[in-house]
Amino acid sequence: MWMPQYKEKSGTWRTLVYYHDYMGNLKQKQKRGFKTKKEAKEYELEFLSSYKNNITLKQGMEEYFTYISSRLRESTVRNKKWYSKNLEYMNSLVLLEITPKNIMDWQSHMISLGKTNKTINQSTEILYSIYSYNGKMYNHTYNPVKSLDKLPVENKKMDFWTVDEFNTFLGYLDDFEKIIAFKILFYTGIRYGELLGLTIGDIHDNYIDINKSYDYRSKKFCATKNKHSVRKVYIHKRLKADIDEYIKTIYRPRKNDRLFNKTTNSWLQSQLKRTCKRYGFHHIRIHDLRHSHASMLINNGVDVLIISERLGHINPTTTLNTYSHLYKNRSSEAVDFLDQLEE
Repeated sequence: MWMPQYKEKSGTWRTLVYYHDYMGNLKQKQKRGFKTKKEAKEYELEFLSSYKNNITLKQGMEEYFTYISSRLRESTVRNKKWYSKNLEYMNSLVLLEITPKNIMDWQSHMISLGKTNKTINQSTEILYSIYSYNGKMYNHTYNPVKSLDKLPVENKKMDFWTVDEFNTFLGYLDDFEKIIAFKILFYTGIRYGELLGLTIGDIHDNYIDINKSYDYRSKKFCATKNKHSVRKVYIHKRLKADIDEYIKTIYRPRKNDRLFNKTTNSWLQSQLKRTCKRYGFHHIRIHDLRHSHASMLINNGVDVLIISERLGHINPTTTLNTYSHLYKNRSSEAVDFLDQLEE
């Protein structure tokens, strides 16, 4: 923003205020007839203060998403926009006039609509980010979200299958395509989005090349979760042979063709849930296949650095923090090893 003042031939002053609106568009505001340059300057400051103080939540939200759209992954922005829809209840409120009480009333309204605490917390985090961005742009520190605690959320319990349990589950299936998809998830530990993002050219003799993901909401390829998620995941011969057999069933396969031409997040989850319910089998989530892979490697003494690389974690600390309870279960092995040294 810049604010030049000009002296007219008549001896009065005029001001021309240049500023960016909430959509990032350059605007100007001109006013004439000031007796002194000081009066023109005071008007400018009053105008800018009034503009800042009257931005609504809707305007602030649009400005925030304009800013992050060129800085974050498309899928991340889309996910944030999805949660921000819950904030429409407060859209018309002036951003700097929203109080913690307003936010608590909105949260109660969301609960009455059947929204989960986890969803409400996610939407509240978007609101926090809107205030943080607005504060940086308009030089204020007001953020009513800071004084509120998160709503209590019951964390989903991490669950696992052993190799025997996994093989038993596969025995209930007769869809070859799904069998291969489940095998890849269990024996590589890759994420579901990474599975859907696989193309035939990503399958090599002894490894799978993870270089992208797939966003089932936009139905498009997208970047992996982080730069460390771009990786080679080495596979055993039996899995490679199974994948090759599956590729033979694809009509005229090309390197850039998706390995699994599916676009929903329920493709495998619904099969898993339905099969476990039908046969009274130990039910886990799709993401728990990733945990099962990590558990299998940890219980067989694979180095944490290798596990971290396979899972695409930012560093081994993430792996240790996620699966620390599994390492605690193996503490007795250290004692057994020390006992052997004394024999």
